[in-house]
Amino acid sequence: MPAYTINPPESEVDFEKLCLALLKRHWSRQGLERFAKRGEEQFGVDIFDTLGESPLYAAQCKLKEQWKSLEPAEIREEIDKAKTFPSKLEHYAILTTGKISGAAQLTVQAINQEHRGAGLFTIELFAWDKITELIRQYSEIEQQFYGGLQPQTVALVTSKLDCVVSLAEAAVSAGTRTEIDSLIDEARAYITSNQSQIAVLLLNQIQRTRGCELSDWHRFRILTNLGAANLNLGNGAEAAKYFLNARQFSEDELAITNEVLAYHLLLNDEETRERSTRALERFPASTRLRSLWIQAADPAKSYEHLLAETPTHMRKDAEVALALGRRALTARLIERAIEHAKDAVADKPKWPQAHLSLAQAYFAKIAVFGRSTPRLTGSDREEALRNSMAAADAAIYAVAAEGNSFAKCEALALKSDIALIQGHKEDGSRFARESFGADPTQTSPGRRHLYPR
Repeated sequence: MPAYTINPPESEVDFEKLCLALLKRHWSRQGLERFAKRGEEQFGVDIFDTLGESPLYAAQCKLKEQWKSLEPAEIREEIDKAKTFPSKLEHYAILTTGKISGAAQLTVQAINQEHRGAGLFTIELFAWDKITELIRQYSEIEQQFYGGLQPQTVALVTSKLDCVVSLAEAAVSAGTRTEIDSLIDEARAYITSNQSQIAVLLLNQIQRTRGCELSDWHRFRILTNLGAANLNLGNGAEAAKYFLNARQFSEDELAITNEVLAYHLLLNDEETRERSTRALERFPASTRLRSLWIQAADPAKSYEHLLAETPTHMRKDAEVALALGRRALTARLIERAIEHAKDAVADKPKWPQAHLSLAQAYFAKIAVFGRSTPRLTGSDREEALRNSMAAADAAIYAVAAEGNSFAKCEALALKSDIALIQGHKEDGSRFARESFGADPTQTSPGRRHLYPR
């Protein structure tokens, strides 16, 4: 017998992580992922299989005090939600840290009978005692969650990204549309509505079930949309893999631009520099390529040199403006960084990253100083703080429409810094907590080397 008691996690996030690890092992499904984020529509699902294997599995996690019961009405409520999941589920589990009564068990049995007759998914119930048995059965899970210090979640490097890639393509090729094109369009629609996990599921299902019917154009569209979906989800390395794989199926501007973006996501500045330079020779009007070229430019190149090589008509494009603004910030040219951020906001007023960059640039007026940037004092300092706070608020407001947890997390962290500088300790602590809550996968709500050091 083990010499210690296995206690449930204290937070919903930690319980979902434990359930995810257990179900991956117990169900032998490595494609399982946590579904959606707080505030998004979840359809009664916390965990689902993005690979779309058949039968399609999903799960709901219910963190409760161990002495409380999972009520039959609560079970039916979650199952009714799961029936609305965008892809048809075939097996559904409810995992809980609470007790399961005889009434709850009979409810599950009755629902399974109803579902069998209606051709709906089967239901499985995991109480804490069963979860504990599985933890002990799979020693690697026990070691990971109860064997000492747990590995910390490492935030994906996103500080170099100026925006989320625009979705795959605006138009389908001039050829005849097919049923597969319509299926891909359906998946792409979920990316535009910030439900990228569902898009990944549907795209993987198309590959699995219609593989022999796919043309090179279909494969290009599927891989490119998988890249866009993963980038929206913050999986930069996965997105890069899909963009690079898609390149073999097309020679057009989108394919080549996404290839350059892939190397940027992989933090390979040298390759990004070389490929963006060659690509700009073919597509000189591409603002995305120009933005990537600026971001990957040799650090020895001055801001003035990069500005001079950027066509005047491109400088007010949001992506190009933010790329120039970052280089200006690195050169401690704070006022120029503010100008570029304002240009980005004017070009894309609903883009959270544009407002966030403006907030960061204003904050740099008091955070960055030296020979060429003297320390601000008095009313100038307070004005910079007010402007930074207003731009951070605008970024958070824009996030509500677009959905960008990283931008919200950063904006709230910046508000925390501003509040602390102003002596508002309670507000500073509150904003820091909200920053972590906006995206718990981030390592911390503090600064992430946003300013030159």
